[in-house]
Amino acid sequence: RKEAIKFAEKFFVDIKARTINNLPLTTKSGFEICAIGLQNENRIRKERGEISDKKYDNDEYRLKKDLLPFFRNVEIGEVNYKLISKYIEKLNSSERKLSSSSIKIHLSHIKTILNYAQRMGIINSLPLFPKVKSNDKPRSWFNSIEYKKLHNTARTHIGESFSIQDRK
Repeated sequence: RKEAIKFAEKFFVDIKARTINNLPLTTKSGFEICAIGLQNENRIRKERGEISDKKYDNDEYRLKKDLLPFFRNVEIGEVNYKLISKYIEKLNSSERKLSSSSIKIHLSHIKTILNYAQRMGIINSLPLFPKVKSNDKPRSWFNSIEYKKLHNTARTHIGESFSIQDRK
């Protein structure tokens, strides 16, 4: 009984100290719990029109297909640079070979989940993330002649209305 009282007092002091110092009460919250919590928050944002149905559906798909199978049993406080790098290796394996742009989207999703965990007071800070170089594929620009032609054509059609027809 004395041991139980001693433990309870120590536990109480620890909780008070964490509360006073704005530290999370626990790091024992799984990645899956935080990911589902974020998705629930996003569902409400979708209903308010703050995010699109497509973004919500894409996040849901990415979560179920890739993120949760890899991170499901990981405590949110254990997500670190090394683990994220292993996840990138998995996405970059011979069976998947995702583009660097897709990998950046996955990393952004992980970062959003970790930001949610930080807002909820589960973690204090986010881990460093691996850098992923993306090959920029800029679209070509109009040269001056093409731009002038576009500008003149647009000017000649000011005030006209157009209908778009299906070309089959």
